[in-house]
Amino acid sequence: MTAAPISPRSWGVRAKHCPGLWHRFDCRCWRNSISVVNQRRVKTGMAVIALALVIGCHHDVRTGAETANLWPNKMSEKCFDLAVGEKLAYRFNATESVLFNIHYHLKKEVIHEVSEHLIARRDGTFEPGISGRYCLMWTNPSTHTAKIEYDYTIR
Repeated sequence: MTAAPISPRSWGVRAKHCPGLWHRFDCRCWRNSISVVNQRRVKTGMAVIALALVIGCHHDVRTGAETANLWPNKMSEKCFDLAVGEKLAYRFNATESVLFNIHYHLKKEVIHEVSEHLIARRDGTFEPGISGRYCLMWTNPSTHTAKIEYDYTIR
């Protein structure tokens, strides 16, 4: 019993453009066998994929704004995963002077990248030296509750 011959038409290729069995891998054959409309669809699809890849290579911009009540002798943190090359722009205002730092954890050690003592407002930009989880941290050393309003942008 012999198998039925496979024709170029069974591959979705017009037989008049691809007369032989081995022509199915020929790009010219494929290009000639599809209609102009389908060629445009393929080109448009490839352009959309290329654009998505280019956009996907850029880091997402993450932003946020929050308010926190910081009780006396307590602390509050906001943490982010940052990669080398990203920039964290931050700003805060507090109703009381607070201790402020930006830090990350390396095993059991806490590494302080930025440290400020008794400030009520600050804005700045931070670029990490290594990829990791970084935290903005406020500590209230006063006997009054401090209200902190902050915002950030990561690019």
